[in-house]
Amino acid sequence: MTDSPDAVSRAEDGRYRVRILGKQPLNHNVTAWTVARPDGYAFRPGEACRLAVDADGWRDEDRPFTMSSLPDAATLEWVVKHYPEHEGMTQRMSGCGVGDTLLMGEPGGYFYDRGPGVFVAGGAGVTPFLAILRDLQRSGGTAGYRLLFSNSTAADVFLKDELDGLLGRDAIYQVTGEETGFADRRRIDAGYLGEKIGSFDQYFYLCGPPGFSEDLRPVLLGLGAPEEKIIDKTLKGK
Repeated sequence: MTDSPDAVSRAEDGRYRVRILGKQPLNHNVTAWTVARPDGYAFRPGEACRLAVDADGWRDEDRPFTMSSLPDAATLEWVVKHYPEHEGMTQRMSGCGVGDTLLMGEPGGYFYDRGPGVFVAGGAGVTPFLAILRDLQRSGGTAGYRLLFSNSTAADVFLKDELDGLLGRDAIYQVTGEETGFADRRRIDAGYLGEKIGSFDQYFYLCGPPGFSEDLRPVLLGLGAPEEKIIDKTLKGK
């Protein structure tokens, strides 16, 4: 935990009150947030917790976010997409700064590494994979893992340099709305998956906006992926 005596405390409802230590924009609407870490706060890479802004009218507006920091890091980090068009929690959070506080629940969830396979992400859906990939890299490498990362525009892509460093040529990008020098202008559909994936008898980790995972699951099943090896999650909080 950070040395500051008031960086972490307990709220009356039992949640942690954590002070914001860092705020780093990653693109036009995605920010990496760093906060003080409570002593003994243990989680597996890929797990999430619920966050709320510690301000009147917002303390009950909590949303789930996946920790992108490693389990033994001195601080906690989340990578959060903010939605300016919605007057919701993430937009309110974007107005916070270093020194402000958030309310944080206990970690949990089922989204963690089960073995080599393909991470398929739509936009901010890549965030649950960050801690998993970072942990794999330091504990033996990411051989056997691949990432398909789909966005609408090049400006929507974030952490590309790090993802390229983690996965090399196994980080494969799709930008559907414009031509780029680094991405396929293709949607992730049956034809595209058939071209990019050699064997479907492996794990598929899916995460994206509403409809993303729901649309891909039957496609993968039709291509021969075992149902028990399709792990999916839908981003719901705004």
